[in-house]
Amino acid sequence: MKTSKTLLRRVEKGKINIQQTLAYTKEQGYIFKEPKTRNSIRTVTLSQSVIEQLKRYKTMKIRQKLRAGDSWEGGSRFLLFSSDMGKQMDPKSITRWWNKRLKKYELPVITFHELRHTSATLLINQGVHMKTISARLGHSKIGTTMDLYGHALENADEKAAEHFDNLFKNKEIK
Repeated sequence: MKTSKTLLRRVEKGKINIQQTLAYTKEQGYIFKEPKTRNSIRTVTLSQSVIEQLKRYKTMKIRQKLRAGDSWEGGSRFLLFSSDMGKQMDPKSITRWWNKRLKKYELPVITFHELRHTSATLLINQGVHMKTISARLGHSKIGTTMDLYGHALENADEKAAEHFDNLFKNKEIK
């Protein structure tokens, strides 16, 4: 397998169901298949702002599909990254698109996949429970998440100490 991208099946009631991946092989080209593990098949709750963005994007893709008519290549699937004709994008095209956006908005250079790590680290530092983060990432064991993001836990631990200290500030011990 050369590459694998998660397919977002549908956004419903603020949740997204992840049920398949889009993989590329030299022999078969692009194919939809089951994710690596059964825990990779999951439902993730989306923030309201992401839901609104996805609704606008889906409306745009529906218009593209109607304009394309019989030339539409996407079938009934809604791919987050697709051409104007609905066909899956080559991962290199997604990388180029991503890098242009980073430059345009003067953001730090990270790979598209590193967004996953950034998300997990930000959630840890906001005090989100590790089991929740592990489930969102599709890890089969919380230990995997703990091993990968242990460095972020140190920062979260420091913040926890500050919160604990705030409980006792300006309190007189009698």
